[in-house]
Parts: sequence; C-alpha cells; structure tokens
Amino acid sequence: MEAGIAKRTENDQKVNGLINANSTVEAAAFINQYSLELKESFEFTRTLFISRESYLLDIFALSRQATFYPLLIKTYKLDDSDGKDNFKRIAQLVEIICFRLSIIGSRADKGREFLYGLARDFNGNFQRLVTELQEFVDWYCGDIAFERALKSPSFHSDVNLNEQRYLFWKYENYLRDIDGYSEMPYVEFTNDNPQSKFSMEHIIPQNPKESKVVEDNSILSTTDFASPEFKEDYLHSIGNLTIDPISANASKSN
Repeated sequence: MEAGIAKRTENDQKVNGLINANSTVEAAAFINQYSLELKESFEFTRTLFISRESYLLDIFALSRQATFYPLLIKTYKLDDSDGKDNFKRIAQLVEIICFRLSIIGSRADKGREFLYGLARDFNGNFQRLVTELQEFVDWYCGDIAFERALKSPSFHSDVNLNEQRYLFWKYENYLRDIDGYSEMPYVEFTNDNPQSKFSMEHIIPQNPKESKVVEDNSILSTTDFASPEFKEDYLHSIGNLTIDPISANASKSN
C-alpha cells in the first residue's frame, strides 16, 4: 500500500508541475497514459486472484502476499514466454520467501522496500531477478535461521498456526506422491467448516498422564512422555505434530 501511495504522490507532483508550467497537453497525455496503465494493472491483479494455478494458490494459502503484489503484477505483465514460465519461476521464489519468513518469525513487511525496488526497476531481465530474489533469501531468511526455527523445541508456539498447517499439508502431499496417492487439494486444505477443517495436533498429547500410547500392539509407559525432559525438548517440537480434521481429533481425545 505504501508503494502505491508514494507512486500516486509522485504522479500528483508531476501533473501539478506540468499544469503550473502551462504544459496542459503534456499533463493530459500523462494522465491518460497513467489511467491506461492503472486499468491494465487492475486487470492483471484480477487474473492473478482468480487463477487456479498451484504455484499461485500456494502463495495465497500463506496469506503473506501483500508485499509481493507489485512484483507479481510487473513480472506477469512483462513475461511473454510460453505458459508464463518465467513468471512461474518468480512466483515459486515468492512462495519460498513467504514461507521462510513466516517460519523464522519475521514480520510480513520484512525487506519490503527492497522488494518494492525490485518491482520498480524490473525491465524484463528474469534471470537477474531470480538471482536477486535468491540473494534476498540468503540475506533475510537463510538456511541457518530457517533450520534453527524448524528444530526449535518450541516450534508449536513459535510459528503461526497457518504456517504450521501449510508445512504439514505440503509434507502430507509429499508422502502421498511417494506412495502414488492423489494430493490433498487446495480447497480441502483451506476448508473452513468448523467440523472438518484441519488443525494442528500433538501426536503424544499435551496431557500424557491421561493417555495410553500404543506401539506394536503393546502399551508403552506414559511416564516416558511425562518427564520434564520430554516436555521441554520434544512435546512442542515439529516431530510431535501433525494435521488432523477437528472432528477426527476430538474423537481420539488423548
């Protein structure tokens, strides 16, 4: 939004300057051209919103795309490749950045000015833009910080629930693909029905003293999972979490 406001302010100043200089013909031509470009941008935005392409739905599922709209619109507009392959590559990098930033706990607007600058200066050189976005990953959400966040013993409380669900949705589909099953579609993942929508759940429950854990047809001692060490290091870690429909999880209790 800030980028749009700044652009409008810049355009207002230019128009006022032309009018004050009695260059009314130029002012009218500038206003007409700007209006045409604005209309075109709205049309591209609508195209992105109604798209069912998986690489765009992934971005929307993360709900952190606002900062990237100028870049997505500009790259979509300037991509004349068959099937928008260049734009697809950029969208996939945007998804990676959105996901990594959310996992490491960064604000949604982190690196915003840099990204706005990329959109402003982009002239169709997709290879250069790919390199710049890869550098952005290294600077703002690199491997070390990303891996540290994934391994955190407090992963469940550190990471937004939507991003947790997104991670396990992707992991679910990764496992399904290995075994030859059809993927869980976007519409199922984003289902908002109070009974059937997916929630994040603990495998070993948060109240282990009230439960029995069955493995290989034998009941394990629940005291193994009630120890302070387990609670501190593993209870809320990524390895003790899964997605489950709310209704199904409620029936399992502990």
